Amino acid sequence: MALKYARTRCTVGSDFDRARRQQKVLEAVFDKVTRVGMLPTLIAQAPQMWQTLHDSMETDLTLNQIIALARLASQVDSEDIRFGAINGEYTIPYVTED
Repeated sequence: MALKYARTRCTVGSDFDRARRQQKVLEAVFDKVTRVGMLPTLIAQAPQMWQTLHDSMETDLTLNQIIALARLASQVDSEDIRFGAINGEYTIPYVTED
């Protein structure tokens, strides 16, 4: 359901609203994983998840580097995280010619 919420384009603000929703989902995932104590369980499952997902993503990070970043992220206070997105205020409407 969260994925559908984040990807929906049929809103008044179109892509601007979608970007805001995606940020909310990422913030909620971060909070759940780092604050509810899920990180040790996820780290234990990391090799299996890596095996399942590695063909569906591209990164130059190793699994050990990703785990180290996850541990580091759990030390970040969510109050110190800032999100930002371009909204309609910073754009100029333009329609391309056919």
